[in-house]
Amino acid sequence: MKRFFYLLLLIFLTSAHSQTNKNKLANGLTVVVSHRESKELVSIVAIIRGGSGVEETPGAGSLLLRLMPLGTKQRTKDEIAQILEDNLIDLQIQINPNYWAFFLSCPSTSLERALFLLKEILFSPLLDEYEFEREKKRAILEAEETSAQPFICAYARLRESIYGSDHPYARLLNGTKESLEKLDLGELRSLHLVYFQPQNVFLAIVGDVEPINASKLVSDIFGVLPRGESVSFHYPSYRSLVHPQADVIQRPAPFAYLLIGIPLPGINHPDYPVLELINTLVGKGTSSMLAKALRWRLGISYELGSLYPPLLGKSHLLLWSAVDPLRVEEAREAIINELSSLDKMEEKELEKAKDKLIGDYLLSLSPIKEQAFKMAFFEAIGLGYHYIDEFPQLVKGVTIRDVKKAVGRYFKGNASLVLLIPSP
Repeated sequence: MKRFFYLLLLIFLTSAHSQTNKNKLANGLTVVVSHRESKELVSIVAIIRGGSGVEETPGAGSLLLRLMPLGTKQRTKDEIAQILEDNLIDLQIQINPNYWAFFLSCPSTSLERALFLLKEILFSPLLDEYEFEREKKRAILEAEETSAQPFICAYARLRESIYGSDHPYARLLNGTKESLEKLDLGELRSLHLVYFQPQNVFLAIVGDVEPINASKLVSDIFGVLPRGESVSFHYPSYRSLVHPQADVIQRPAPFAYLLIGIPLPGINHPDYPVLELINTLVGKGTSSMLAKALRWRLGISYELGSLYPPLLGKSHLLLWSAVDPLRVEEAREAIINELSSLDKMEEKELEKAKDKLIGDYLLSLSPIKEQAFKMAFFEAIGLGYHYIDEFPQLVKGVTIRDVKKAVGRYFKGNASLVLLIPSP
């Protein structure tokens, strides 16, 4: 029954995306528009390639994103707030090591107004000195709170072990107190000047819109912008660790955190669907391998999971568990044993994991906001917006041989470990 439901959802989403128009403007800006019945609502997502991975000082990109909606060369902060309120436009921002993202949700009748405002925010932000100093103080306070959290502290140390301390992927997305204090407005303006160019922007619109008309509207609004300087990217490639590494740190915490990290290729690698399936097998849900071993069999952890970030070039698999400090070694052995047992997987286990991964993926696409994001993101990284429909098919095609091949290539003795134990 569950598989039949997922099949119906896949057919529905695929047919919805068949009403899709893609256009690349003369200035290089890419726009994808997809019609979807959504009670006269529309979601707009703009992806700008760059993110924290291109900043010189950690936290610069995050602070830039906070400043951009706080005034443009055409409108004050209060005027922007009034437009958002009057037109029922919700505006959100997001930073990632590989991109900056702007999310706008509004009624279909507000689409034109939302696009005009988005153009101003993206290409002519004021970046005011007063707002910069105020947001900088707020960012410093937030960074201090974030860095004090034990899991975030341990995960940052693990990424340093995998990538090296000076690597962009090892940084905290919003910077640290020390890095933010060094920031000046000039660095933010330079970031904006280099990366916020039309040919580096990927726009997706999903909802109750007619694709051809909406694409023309984008062309009319954004097409007047001149093409900027070319922007080049050099994303890190996969490399194995020379030796397994371990690190023990102490922080105030209610229990110990055990984190194991395995370097893996990123989302634009052909092995990505196989590795995402392994991630599901190992740590997703109450029936995952980690849950069965640590929660149900040993009864030593009820906070656990896995994460495979969709980074470009080079990523990692994170396996983590919160345990009693006296049972850390039990947890470590159990996790290693579960990874080793991937070689003994049966067809039934693989099919169950496929159903879960595809089902979770399709359900995540129910909000039009998530569909718009994935379309813009897949365009930005070169996979194309069609990958939103292709991914489930790629997962379906994974075999046990594919899984065992990936385990042999990436998982054998190639891990870092961080143990955070509570301070006495």
